[in-house]
Amino acid sequence: MNHTLNAIGIEELHRSIIQGLRLLPRNVNIIVGATDNSLIAASILSLYLKRPMTDLVNFKQSRFISNCTFDDFGNNTESIAKADCILVVQESYFDIDDNSHLQREIRSKNSNASIFVASVFGPRNVSDDNQIVFRELNRRPDFSWNCMQNESLHNSCIDIDGVLCVDPVKDEDDDGPRYENFLRNANVLLKTSTELGWLVTCRLEKYRGLTEQWLHDNGIQYRELIMMNYDSLDDRLKSKSDHIYKAKVYNETGAVQFIESSERLARLISEEAGKPVTCLPSGKTVMASPRMRKRIFGRTLGNWKRNLSYLFNTIF
Repeated sequence: MNHTLNAIGIEELHRSIIQGLRLLPRNVNIIVGATDNSLIAASILSLYLKRPMTDLVNFKQSRFISNCTFDDFGNNTESIAKADCILVVQESYFDIDDNSHLQREIRSKNSNASIFVASVFGPRNVSDDNQIVFRELNRRPDFSWNCMQNESLHNSCIDIDGVLCVDPVKDEDDDGPRYENFLRNANVLLKTSTELGWLVTCRLEKYRGLTEQWLHDNGIQYRELIMMNYDSLDDRLKSKSDHIYKAKVYNETGAVQFIESSERLARLISEEAGKPVTCLPSGKTVMASPRMRKRIFGRTLGNWKRNLSYLFNTIF
């Protein structure tokens, strides 16, 4: 089922791990990342606990992938065989459906160690005493570094500059030859394996050809490319309407989410549209407050009344 993406960033992941350190057993010897997606959390724990870290594939081959060395460990094979406590880490409790398979893999290299599975995010109450959850979250989280693989992207509005590619620097943003060169050669920031929804950019319509060519060259698939219809960059900047334009598209498309590069603009879009907007660089999802939504509704209702009054007076 598609759901509104609510990205968790590195800062929030880190804070949740720090809060969960007190829950861990004191005698952890080795940290194992349960999946590829767990290696960020496993690396952070390895640094705080000063214990070697590996992933499951390398663990089965008696290899560590951290650069840590410790006096109380010999070579990797000996280290794994003599460990008293092995901590398996996953970013989400929902990452692995069957932890018994994971524990069998660990037991194949060390049959005596205590095995604990730590999830950074998960439900409050878990039945297994060897399961540890750092922070309560009763759904599978979306992380800012994985969100461009999320299935809901097909029904999302997505910014281009600062999300799919780097932002142009000031010297490149000349609305002329240097900007055109940027559009041809912009470095890709994020690639995705799924078709995107609506690409909603503040680039001008006159640059559609260059933008479409860049998207094609970089294998980015999408439903529709929506651009601003101004003659020049100066005209666009004078209008101060970037957030109004993006909010309008957001509402008209019925998209489930808007992924924006600027946190300031994300907040303005949310206030204008009355819907959540995710700032990808910060990993934050902003939502207009109820008070602000009430103000927006009042403004919209006021405009509707004025338009109706004008129509009535014109006809009669």
